[in-house]
Amino acid sequence: MGTAGAGPIGTGIGAAVGAIVGGLAGKGTAEGLNPTTDAGEGRFIDYTVVDSNEEKVGTVDSVWLDNNNDPAYLAVRTGWLGMGRHYVVPAQNAHVQNRSRQIRLPYTLEQLRGAPEFDSSASLQTADEERIGTYFGSHGFKRDNWLRQEAAQRPAGGATAPEEARVQLKEEQVKVGKREVEYGGVRLRKVVRTEVVQQPVELKREEIVIERVPVGEAAPTSDFTDEEIYVPLRREEAVVAKEAHVTEEVRLGKRQEREQQTVSETVRKEDVEIQQEGEASRVSATGTRERPAPYQPKERSRS
Repeated sequence: MGTAGAGPIGTGIGAAVGAIVGGLAGKGTAEGLNPTTDAGEGRFIDYTVVDSNEEKVGTVDSVWLDNNNDPAYLAVRTGWLGMGRHYVVPAQNAHVQNRSRQIRLPYTLEQLRGAPEFDSSASLQTADEERIGTYFGSHGFKRDNWLRQEAAQRPAGGATAPEEARVQLKEEQVKVGKREVEYGGVRLRKVVRTEVVQQPVELKREEIVIERVPVGEAAPTSDFTDEEIYVPLRREEAVVAKEAHVTEEVRLGKRQEREQQTVSETVRKEDVEIQQEGEASRVSATGTRERPAPYQPKERSRS
């Protein structure tokens, strides 16, 4: 789109957001752009300015308008180091909240500190515009982007409405990854236990056997003497010895098993509610004209 103004978009879609083009075509080279300090609706005078990280930068001191009477540049008055500096930034790409009287710039505080300085009442010439565009161009500035503001707060008498409006809807998606964690383990410990073993054994022993046998032989009388005979008796007794033998081997290993689990997570998804007012009707993508239906707002869950 060029620098010709565009009207609000998204009217009637919830807390809809609209847009106007922040023109950079400027006026003639000799005439330049003159600032305005008119605090009327849409001029953004005394609006609070924050950077892309929602940090406060300062307030709008004056606004330079283009040929279409749309904001082209903003003079932001800051209080850094206790000094009242004025930094001129393009109105394009800035997001405006009229209810809170706040403008969010798409630049960081550090980037704004290096921006060109001009007097808030100075007239901007073509060379000045090129200087501003060159600086912010190195930080992603493009001349065909829009200054966006709330449609309900769009200044009266602005440019005509665009013939097409777009609202981007976002939704969260769940991405499931995997990681290994220890959930338990097995420990083998060898211990020594004792037990009593009963094992029978057969043992031999000798016993004395006394037998008297009559003998009828004659013996000399001189043979009468004392005599002693010792006969030893023997027996077997158990002798216990122990030997160690390997009886079995315990082996420990691992194997992988697979199981299916269902992961549950709550995700958010943006939707659009279309409210038609009066006798308005809409045409579907197939060309069928649809009559307006009574507006029934959706119930929103409270988290």
